[in-house]
Amino acid sequence: MLRLRFVTAAFRHLLALLILACFPLPGFGGADETVSDSLDLVPAKGSGFVSARFGELYRGEAAKEFRERLLKAQPDFPKQFAKEVGIELDDLDRVTILFGDSAEGPPILIVSASKAFDKDKLREAILRKSEEKKHGGKTYYARTYDKKGPPPRYTPALYFVSDRIFVQATVPNMEQFLDRKVDKTGKGPLRAALKRAAKEPLVVALNLPGPFFQSLKKNVGEKDKETLPALLAAKPGVVTLVANKDIRVKGHLTYADKDGMVQGEIALKNLQKMTLAQIAKGREELAKELKREKLSEFEQWLLGRASDFIEKVETGVKGARVEAKDKELLASLTIKVPATDGLLIGVAGLLLPRPSVKEPPFSKPSKSKSEGP
Repeated sequence: MLRLRFVTAAFRHLLALLILACFPLPGFGGADETVSDSLDLVPAKGSGFVSARFGELYRGEAAKEFRERLLKAQPDFPKQFAKEVGIELDDLDRVTILFGDSAEGPPILIVSASKAFDKDKLREAILRKSEEKKHGGKTYYARTYDKKGPPPRYTPALYFVSDRIFVQATVPNMEQFLDRKVDKTGKGPLRAALKRAAKEPLVVALNLPGPFFQSLKKNVGEKDKETLPALLAAKPGVVTLVANKDIRVKGHLTYADKDGMVQGEIALKNLQKMTLAQIAKGREELAKELKREKLSEFEQWLLGRASDFIEKVETGVKGARVEAKDKELLASLTIKVPATDGLLIGVAGLLLPRPSVKEPPFSKPSKSKSEGP
């Protein structure tokens, strides 16, 4: 079995730093059975989102070599994927992560398919055993356990927006999601990013004054004191990452006064140093893994792609630019790798079957330091 947990973790961390310390979290948005596009559930006034047109990337010409090598290494992978996720791999369309009101708990996911899925089959794959629940006149399903399960805050829940779109979250976050209404006007700081997401393979958009990011102020660690507070002081402050033929990150931060802007500029430079330090750690982990005995042909190829990817990320981060103008900061960087490389390397470890993990994808509860399993 391919051991790519460190690759996936490194990718996530690098991406998080590039987009100013983002951590996937419970989201919000109105649930409405008339919705035909999953992006309609993403609020333009929210804290942010990640949108990946996974189907387009995976089935595209750029991913042809990846698909061929994956199927050669794991011939039954599509069948295993369908069994664990409840959707055929070829039918998977868009995966969206929403940022919600608090920086605590697992993420909320919106998944759309290109074809109608079997709701019962999908529910069984993701929740195993479940019970029907009602909230605000809508029906959702929550996982049940034969023995004592996790705290309610970690109990997985599933809601069917339609026969092609489903939402997965914890029970509390699901009910929060169902209470929200879709903003039909589409006005808000994320409006432009949502338009890009409708066309581009991979888009990340962050609204720093949003409740998710502001809640991070409550638990700022020592390492983040030199970056996070100053960045979160921007209002407005929007960061976007758009990936297609290359990956481009842009930040537009506005401060109340020039002193705030100066502190923001210092924070961005510190963030750049932190990112480069994480890249160095990623290189060390890759070097160790490449020396591991009995690497398969697919593992060698994928680890090589990961190494190339990290090298290009490092070049992009070193070339990041910050322009100060009045009370505003304009930050930008370009990573010369296509969206396919970034996404496939980032999710490869999640896609490959992991027999030792009993929980299906999208539903494994995280552990809290203060709560038991």
